[in-house]
Amino acid sequence: MAFTVRELLERDLFPGMKLAAGADGIDAPVTWVNIMEILDSPDTVNRGELLITTGYDLDDEKHYPNLIQRLKSRGIPALVIQTGYYISAIPGYIVEAADTYSLPVLEMPSRFSFSGILHVILDALNKDRDIWSRFNFEKEALIASFRDSLRTAVQQDSYSADTFYLLLFTIIHSDDKDSSQMEETMSHLQSFVASYAGICVARTAEDRYMAIGLSFQNPEKEAALTYDLQIQLTFLSEDAGLNIYAACDRFFSMDELSEAYSHCLQCLTLLDQVNARRGVCCYDDYAFIRMFSSCYSKEHSFCQENTVLRKLLEKDRSDQTHLVQTLRVFLAENCNITHAAERLFIHRHTMMNRIQMIRDLTGVNLDDYYQRIYLSISLLMHDYFAM
Repeated sequence: MAFTVRELLERDLFPGMKLAAGADGIDAPVTWVNIMEILDSPDTVNRGELLITTGYDLDDEKHYPNLIQRLKSRGIPALVIQTGYYISAIPGYIVEAADTYSLPVLEMPSRFSFSGILHVILDALNKDRDIWSRFNFEKEALIASFRDSLRTAVQQDSYSADTFYLLLFTIIHSDDKDSSQMEETMSHLQSFVASYAGICVARTAEDRYMAIGLSFQNPEKEAALTYDLQIQLTFLSEDAGLNIYAACDRFFSMDELSEAYSHCLQCLTLLDQVNARRGVCCYDDYAFIRMFSSCYSKEHSFCQENTVLRKLLEKDRSDQTHLVQTLRVFLAENCNITHAAERLFIHRHTMMNRIQMIRDLTGVNLDDYYQRIYLSISLLMHDYFAM
């Protein structure tokens, strides 16, 4: 997925930047950046270039006839105007034309230097491209192989699969890791996923990338996989020091496999962009993960301030208990003792005893909706960002 104007805004790369007009065009891709202090040659801008200017003389409409229409025809994704140098606000004629032609106009504070702007945007563009290149599969060959393998697997298993899933894994920051350890980890993850699936077809590359196509016979397994996988990735990070991103999307026919692959790459890109330590991003949850990561970027204290989670983490580390995992599953199952016990493969009475131990140790009121929400957010902060 290309870096877009929307992401430029949502990632808050320039605090204080805001959208002034042209909201309908914010999904336009940005491929480069062009800076013109004075807009004396707007017809030289190339498609995909984010155009940045100080707005010199821009308040005089007769000097820039049809400016927005001309820029739109050039294919630029957005016009960024730094107010505070020559103009104090975006002129009304610019705002009106930007809304008419769906060309985003962004207002940026003057405190950002041109050099700093270039550094930040080019770094973001390179980082976005990097996650695509690091996922070292040749796309068309992988998709063709999966199509054939999944069709064959369905025929051999003699059941009709109307929904398939694609999972992509990548070990990140792995240059100092032993290849045998990475290979063993990927093998473990493949076995873990296969234990949930009716059909599981896997391909690996360079010991650190893996793609899995799968389908389910058991709806309960389907619902549980991604959540349980997040717990697995947290454990692997804490116990083995291997940090892994996983992405997932569903597809309903082999013709949709290519789109699912692109969706998974978008999810990997998002995890990389928000600097997640590890984690699973399903395409269905893309908007939530993006919103949640924005919450993390503005507020880092959920785990530190949450005394309940801190006490449980300390208890697990000192006594080798499983209270945090118990709480995760209990909350995921909407506080249903029976369902949570089944997910953890323990007796219902054991589950009840663990929940009572959590209550006694921390004093938490798990009947309170807001306390459950607060705990859930803190657990997500811990699992994705190692807070």
